[in-house]
Amino acid sequence: MATREAACHCGQLRLEVEGDPFVVSMCHCLACQRRTGSAFGMQAAFRPDQVQVHGRYSDYTRISDEGDSKEHAFHFCPECGSQVFYTEPEEPDLIVVSVGSFADPSFPPPTESGYEWRRHEWLPVPETIERDPVRALWDPVQPLYRAGAYAEAADRGREVLEANDPHPYLLFNLACCESLAGRTADALDHLERAIEMWGGCREMAREDSDFDPIRGEPRFQELMSQDAAQADTRTVTEATLERTEHGLVPKGAGWFVVNAREAPWWHSETFGSSCVFEGDAHFAEVGVNIQVLAPGEPNCMYHGESAQEDFLVLSGECLLLVEGEERPLRQWDFVHCPPWTEHVFVGAGDGPCAILMIGARHEHEELLYPVVEVARKHDAGVAKETSSGREAYAPFPEPTAGPYRDGTLPSLPD
Repeated sequence: MATREAACHCGQLRLEVEGDPFVVSMCHCLACQRRTGSAFGMQAAFRPDQVQVHGRYSDYTRISDEGDSKEHAFHFCPECGSQVFYTEPEEPDLIVVSVGSFADPSFPPPTESGYEWRRHEWLPVPETIERDPVRALWDPVQPLYRAGAYAEAADRGREVLEANDPHPYLLFNLACCESLAGRTADALDHLERAIEMWGGCREMAREDSDFDPIRGEPRFQELMSQDAAQADTRTVTEATLERTEHGLVPKGAGWFVVNAREAPWWHSETFGSSCVFEGDAHFAEVGVNIQVLAPGEPNCMYHGESAQEDFLVLSGECLLLVEGEERPLRQWDFVHCPPWTEHVFVGAGDGPCAILMIGARHEHEELLYPVVEVARKHDAGVAKETSSGREAYAPFPEPTAGPYRDGTLPSLPD
């Protein structure tokens, strides 16, 4: 197993790192540009048992502007000031090292790219990098925005928004174009919707120069105020349920009640059926779904990820593959998976198994699909280790959206 050394500019702070990172990412956010003094940040994530730290370091702590508002502790050499690695107090199983600190041109390339709307125009992103499909929707608008054709960009952006499910990223970028195009009312409307769907848009708008033309507007100042942020958390309205061909979908970010048999479902030839409860406003902090597996069906590919997940067997039987072990489960068994617990569920018994699945959400989720024999035995494991979901699921057909299928969920006695 390869051992690499990362170091600060003067060599006082050194990290001995064993093995490869489980993810390498590029980040184009303004904070990373300021932190690195470069056009983007590039970092590699490791487990703590892979890293030994030698030397003294000082800390600078920052709360991210992502939806989870997590604390990041950046560690730098007190002698030369080089920032070498960072940690997250809420994620003790994670150490993120600046790729430049390795000074190794043969270091593994990045597989992910974040905050691409902040990416410098001259900087291409390799095709091998996994991209957020929502962000790719905005690609046709970018040339107009960069050319300063803001009215045309706003018109094209509105077409993109109307052709797809609303998303805070699309709404925020449309508001930027409308602000620069002098369409004040439209910009404020779309910015408000973006903030309602994801509170992190408020902090982004405070720092974004695209909103300078409307920064003096009373409504903009109200949206940016702390009182407005607090009011957002205190007053929650009910979301309207809209009937679609796939089921009842909530519109907006409010509270709602829906029966699982009336909600939209996804049906897979390989990974069973799953009920999703989200609409145009994705749940910012926690993902929730119900998955139903036939005997022998896995719910996904065996993996570990950077967020906590928890599971409750609602009916039937299944097999839990966890950290290389097999564990049979039955109705009302609860499973807790801290970050990076490797796991997958496989249907068992003589009928379907329904599992409630709950997982924390991060803006930059990290995944690892290891090669594990017990998972391969159940056709639930990859043949080659990867941190890319696209690679892990490439051999399988895409799931299809649709309504609930009669008999999928068990009929429990009253």
